[in-house]
This record gives sequence, C-alpha cells and structure tokens, in this order.
Amino acid sequence: MSIFFRDEKKIKEMLDDYFKRVDKCMNQFRTDMLRLIEDGPSSERVECGEIHSLESSADDLRRDIEMNLYGKAL
Repeated sequence: MSIFFRDEKKIKEMLDDYFKRVDKCMNQFRTDMLRLIEDGPSSERVECGEIHSLESSADDLRRDIEMNLYGKAL
C-alpha cells in the first residue's frame, strides 16, 4: 500500500507544479496581450518567446504526468 501512496503523492506534486506553470504562462500571455492593445502590433515589449518557453515546459511536464499515471501508478 505504501508504494501507491508514494506514487500518488508524487503525481499530486507534479500536478501542482503543472498548474503553477500554466498559471505563469497565462499571466505572461495576459500581460503581452495588454501590451499589444496599448502599444499596437509594433510593440517591442511583447515576449512571445517567453510564452513559448513556458508553454513548452508545461507540455513536457504534462507528458511526464501522463507517463506516470498510465505506466506506473495505474
């Protein structure tokens, strides 16, 4: 029984981390969209690369979570 509890705890921690990454990505997107509205399409303050990096990081973690759920925990 302790094996399942350890896996469950690990997955919960991974999910918490995933949701934090998604929140950070959404906040950056919101900030950049407001900058675009204020400054127009030629705004130099928009960080599309940062959004891409955050989204990619969240996607990688999501895949790890799926692998743990389908391959190990279940």
